Amino acid sequence: VAFQLHTFINSTPLYLRFAPAVQMQWLAPLFWVGFNLAMLPAAWVARRLGGWRVMAAAGLAAAGASLLAQYATSLPQLITAQVVAGAAWACLLMSAFSVALALGHTGREGRFGGALSSVLALAALGRMAVLALEWQKDSNAQAALAWAPVFGWLLAGSVLFLVSTRRQT
Repeated sequence: VAFQLHTFINSTPLYLRFAPAVQMQWLAPLFWVGFNLAMLPAAWVARRLGGWRVMAAAGLAAAGASLLAQYATSLPQLITAQVVAGAAWACLLMSAFSVALALGHTGREGRFGGALSSVLALAALGRMAVLALEWQKDSNAQAALAWAPVFGWLLAGSVLFLVSTRRQT
């Protein structure tokens, strides 16, 4: 959910603080630039350090990047935050699938991979509900939507850190 809110709801208003709307075609994909640059290294790091640890670190890094995006005072700071958030999402996603496959190693890989995909789909549906209800236009909801990714990723990273201290997958 944090990824959905950060990328699809919060990013454009953040960019519009520093850049005109005509530049969105160049700025909006920067999250995905970070994501794509980090995908292969993320998979390698997950194999090397363990998926649980990488997910925890990536969740905390994404929270920090989302926080930096909220407090950015210039376009270069915001661009950096977006690229780092994309890279953190790549690390989290690659290691999540790595862990799902490892948990299902007894012939249930599809079940665990499918469960992860279902959770990701539910998050996308949640984002679509926010847009359909136009909460992003409600001044009372805007602050909550702005900070939800920070707290969501922070919570995920913290929980995954606690799990990673107990598991070695």
